[in-house]
Amino acid sequence: MPWNPELPNQYVRVIDDPGRCGLTTGRVLRLGTILFVQVRFGPNDVQRYPYETLELCLINQEIGDILESGRFGNPSDIRRLLTYEKVKGTLTNIFYSMEVSKTDFYPHQFKPVLKFIESPVGRLLIADEVGLGKTIEALLIWKELQARSGARRLLVVCLAMLREKWQKEMRDKFNMHGEIVNAAELMGHIETWHTQGDSHSFTCIASLEGLRCKNTYEDPDESGPRVDLARLLDSVASGGEGPFDLVIIDESHYLRNASTASNVLGGLLRDASKHLILLTATPIQIHSKNLYQLLRLVSPEAFFTEYIFEELLKANEPIVSALRALWKLPPDTATARESIHAALGNRYFSENMVLHHVSQQLDGVSFEQPLDPEVKIRLCQKIESCSLTGQYMTRTRKREVIERRVRRAPQILLVNYSADERELYDRVSRTIRKKSHGKRGVSLFALYSRQRQMASCMVAALESWREQGILNELVEESLYEDFGITKEMIETDNGAELLDDLDERHEIWQEFRGFDIEAIERGDTKYKQLKDFLKNELTNDKKEKFVLFSFFRGTLHYLRRRLAADGIRNCLILGGMGSTKEQILEDFGAITGPNVLLT
Repeated sequence: MPWNPELPNQYVRVIDDPGRCGLTTGRVLRLGTILFVQVRFGPNDVQRYPYETLELCLINQEIGDILESGRFGNPSDIRRLLTYEKVKGTLTNIFYSMEVSKTDFYPHQFKPVLKFIESPVGRLLIADEVGLGKTIEALLIWKELQARSGARRLLVVCLAMLREKWQKEMRDKFNMHGEIVNAAELMGHIETWHTQGDSHSFTCIASLEGLRCKNTYEDPDESGPRVDLARLLDSVASGGEGPFDLVIIDESHYLRNASTASNVLGGLLRDASKHLILLTATPIQIHSKNLYQLLRLVSPEAFFTEYIFEELLKANEPIVSALRALWKLPPDTATARESIHAALGNRYFSENMVLHHVSQQLDGVSFEQPLDPEVKIRLCQKIESCSLTGQYMTRTRKREVIERRVRRAPQILLVNYSADERELYDRVSRTIRKKSHGKRGVSLFALYSRQRQMASCMVAALESWREQGILNELVEESLYEDFGITKEMIETDNGAELLDDLDERHEIWQEFRGFDIEAIERGDTKYKQLKDFLKNELTNDKKEKFVLFSFFRGTLHYLRRRLAADGIRNCLILGGMGSTKEQILEDFGAITGPNVLLT
């Protein structure tokens, strides 16, 4: 039945989610052929929905009336509606997941649980900083779902190298058995669920790389387990009933590009699951367009277009500014007050009674008096509850929850190359610089990588280049230039005479032509500095542990060999080691284990 969306205070509901009801504000926005209607669902919950997705309803209509009239959408909608009503009741203040894990209690790890319970869509982006326990938070949500709604089927999607880590966390901290599966095995579980129904339960762990496929999976010429899985997920989702009670996607920033196979997989899993959790530590640090894509996976209805998202972000800036000001040590109440006043001047927040109350509290705070910690926490909670993105994501920072957190105290080891090392480094750098002119894409990246390898470990780089057959190309060309000789001249009939002439004219040519890598290793200034530092620290404490990172595998292998030769116990972890790395980490963590972990 047609209705006028420009009239304010009309009671409407979302057709596919009838438990979500609110009042129209009278404000509309037309983008192309789509008419968006602004609806106020609560004091700090104002959203725009396409006109076709809304309908008028009676303001006093209860859930019984909705059920009796049959206005509850498909089976997944009624399940979500009933769960929502259940959570709204006396169960809201009870965390059934409180004592289910073998972990220390940290209040911040239950913040995502509460956010998830209050989520209007049953999906959440958890963007806590590294080290705050996002894995535990996600599994606490799973336990909460099991207690509240009898959830039976969980899928965790992560990078291939993290599958064993997830399996171990489940086993050690939650007494859960996670089965590591590939695309074909996961498809088998889905087909069994399709046959047996809700009696079939599973906890599966799969790799992002092993499940994703291109968005051309509908092409009949495409084939393979991943394509078959995509088609199956698409078919069960379109039927309105998905096989998963919860899907957890770890390192979800890999889904931020809408054109990638990973993003396509994320959309299929979202539609085939009753609930979705995205985990990442980086969305705030990347461009807002990428954050938009992640939040669009969480709620495509709320983040319908990038234009609306950018508008929400801009309006939300004073909220973020106020939170940052209050979390400072000591809190900057003056900036917080100014930010809240600025937010109240925006149409999104002008009628927000929670923010008005916060403003009154901040107006009563004296700048001379320190802000009571409990008052600060309550203020931050209220401000965060008003965030326009707060219903769909949660982010906790270490400075907010860890009073005595580890603070970074860098020690810089200055290394001065020897004359021979500097000569070689400069020659290779000149050659790379010359070759990079006019290059783009992969070929340019390869040259940059060689420069990084040289800076990482000169000996390891030379050894690697010798194995690849590119050592002469990188080092000899710069020597030719010094004497006005080109590579083409060397390749002529007189090339041998030119090389003989070089032998006589410059001793540097003799020194580097043979590429005496062993001699360079013996004089490796960078390694000597590292060795002296480690031995000095281990003299003070033989149980001290060190983790050395390098992007270049050659450097890791080189360090492993040399440290072992110098009596420094070490171990090595590389990608693709499978379950072996768990044992290596356990050995490293032991008091009597190796002192240095290379990774």
